[in-house]
Amino acid sequence: MSRRTKILFTLSILLNVLLLGAHAGMMVKRAYDNPWSHAYSDLDPESQSIVAREFQVARKDMKQSRDDFRDARKAVTEILEVEILDKDAYEAALEKMQASQQKMMEKKMVMMREIMAKLPPEEREKLSHRMMRPFGKHNKRNRVGPHPMERAP
Repeated sequence: MSRRTKILFTLSILLNVLLLGAHAGMMVKRAYDNPWSHAYSDLDPESQSIVAREFQVARKDMKQSRDDFRDARKAVTEILEVEILDKDAYEAALEKMQASQQKMMEKKMVMMREIMAKLPPEEREKLSHRMMRPFGKHNKRNRVGPHPMERAP
């Protein structure tokens, strides 16, 4: 190998390692910017304990729903990967996937109703504003986390 080829090969490897590190850093940041993990950080300690306890109970209750959704999504993927598409099987798998997704959403809504029923009005207001922020008019891209203009200086 010529010297020039060795240099280009080395630079290519270094650039790939740099890009891999940048990508890993962005993935870690995205994981920490999850609104559910920060949703109750500005509540008083008693309310934080109520929310955390309800989230733990809901996580256990939703395990079967998550598994059902994962299985249904896998079934849809498998149907789409075959050489000849079976439209009826595809429609049935989609309906099953949508039903399991709807079931998860219903469980989340029940969980939020239970949490909100146990919190005082001031705490409900804080939590509702924090959780609905991604759906607001100032967040057109549905960013995760606080709006850049709302961050502390």
